[in-house]
Amino acid sequence: MGTETTRRALLGGAGLAGVVLAAPSIAITAPLTHASRGGEVEAAFTDWKATRDELNRTEDDSTEDPNHPIWARLKRAEAIMRDSPEAGPRVAEIRLWLSLTGDLLYDAEHKALQREDADWLLANADEPEFTTIMALRAIKALRGEG
Repeated sequence: MGTETTRRALLGGAGLAGVVLAAPSIAITAPLTHASRGGEVEAAFTDWKATRDELNRTEDDSTEDPNHPIWARLKRAEAIMRDSPEAGPRVAEIRLWLSLTGDLLYDAEHKALQREDADWLLANADEPEFTTIMALRAIKALRGEG
């Protein structure tokens, strides 16, 4: 695992997990990997992941400005995932993924989060905190995995 981080990979460490409303082509083609699809939390999570990916790939330094419109969209998507009255295993899993954002430091770890790859993170995360390990184990339990 490399030790390189990008400033955008550290967004989670700053408590500003990334979300922007994705372009329709991104949102429509996002892979559906778990049962229980639909709802505002799932849509916000899809946008959140697409936006984080875009932020990691962009060379536009204007997104560093706290007044850039992206930050309002980030807060809105995070508020939806945090405050929605939706319930169920998938909603719980999404909230756990969101909670991990600040714990993951390296680009490879953030890519695993984008893929929702709990197994990779358990095997490869660089010195994960106890709470990170427990969140990943909870995700696997919600999926019915050991």
